[in-house]
Amino acid sequence: MDIKDKKSLSPVVAGVSVLVTCLFIVILVSLLIYFNAGNMGLKVINILRQNETTSFKDQIQKNKETETVKELEKQLKKRENEIAIKESKLDKSIDETEQLKRKLTGAFDNIESLIQLYSSMDPEKVAELLDLQDNISLKINVIKSLDPVFASNVLSNMKPEKAADLLEKIADTEVNG
Repeated sequence: MDIKDKKSLSPVVAGVSVLVTCLFIVILVSLLIYFNAGNMGLKVINILRQNETTSFKDQIQKNKETETVKELEKQLKKRENEIAIKESKLDKSIDETEQLKRKLTGAFDNIESLIQLYSSMDPEKVAELLDLQDNISLKINVIKSLDPVFASNVLSNMKPEKAADLLEKIADTEVNG
């Protein structure tokens, strides 16, 4: 054997010596902490507790924030549904208003035509027709739209109780708007 070979360590012996050294250091630090040499143990424990507390507080805060976000999402979804329902109702109301507008426009055109027709007739015949008519609002609109002199002739030719009832309804519409 060579002198060089005697001075060099085998790889197994070198590995074991490193392992023993590391193990010695870990045991030494553990003993220092355990026996609280230089208050090192308290410092380490406080650092660990502080990290745990901070981590725990962070987790609680994240949980609260997550719950808040979920609650806000629920409220948003609820309001979106309410808005959708209100939009639907509004669309329905708009459609109904448009239909009513078309009906009223047609009815107004019919009333105008009817008034022109009645204006060209004898007041006695108009009185007879209005006596037979059941629609009180139509009667009111016709009388109010006729020439006042012609309307008074029509009313004087109607049955007295029907004329009085019609005049009372006209007065109510004038007072109540």
